[in-house]
Amino acid sequence: MTRKTSVTAYEQMRDNGVLGRRRWEVYEWLFQNGPATPRKITDDLTKGTGKDSDCYRPRLAELEKMGAIECVGEEVCDKTGRTVIVWDVTDKIITNKYSKDPLTYRLEQLGFASLEEYYASDHWALIKAAYYSRHKMICAITGHFDNIQLHHIRYDNLGNEKDEDLIPLCREMHELLHVLVKEHKVPLDRGHLVLKETVKQLLEYLKQRRVQT
Repeated sequence: MTRKTSVTAYEQMRDNGVLGRRRWEVYEWLFQNGPATPRKITDDLTKGTGKDSDCYRPRLAELEKMGAIECVGEEVCDKTGRTVIVWDVTDKIITNKYSKDPLTYRLEQLGFASLEEYYASDHWALIKAAYYSRHKMICAITGHFDNIQLHHIRYDNLGNEKDEDLIPLCREMHELLHVLVKEHKVPLDRGHLVLKETVKQLLEYLKQRRVQT
């Protein structure tokens, strides 16, 4: 079988970063080792890394949708006895990013499947430690010291956050802020400002009520 490999396509997509980190790892492996079955691809990519195959397997469908890889045949898996797809790269040069929102795309570039996975990472732990070495661990809205969580005002610099991208909040304020963003469509970068003003007005109202009674 003659492969459709293209050194030009490989080099251009390597240089423009259009595939993102995980998709590029799959594409590069296939370019160098294909054609291959999903199991062969994921087994080789995860060997000795501690990673789960699920971080690579969905990338195959995404790469096919983009036109970067294609099904070139089928074969019987020697482990399961099932007929499986055999994948290989195409000679197509991909110039447009996969149609996902910027946050999801950025997470994939960093190698994370979700924000939850990012927040559980050692990298985020280092970001928080560095932030709190320069700032007090105190809620910016209530002044409380308990259950402080670091909130993203914006995700533009995810993975390389600047101090102005972050703000410490107590758990209750953090949860309320995300309610404002999710249910009331308050922009993420204004959520903390809206919440702070709302809390301020509420406290003033309660103070007036106490004076009147």
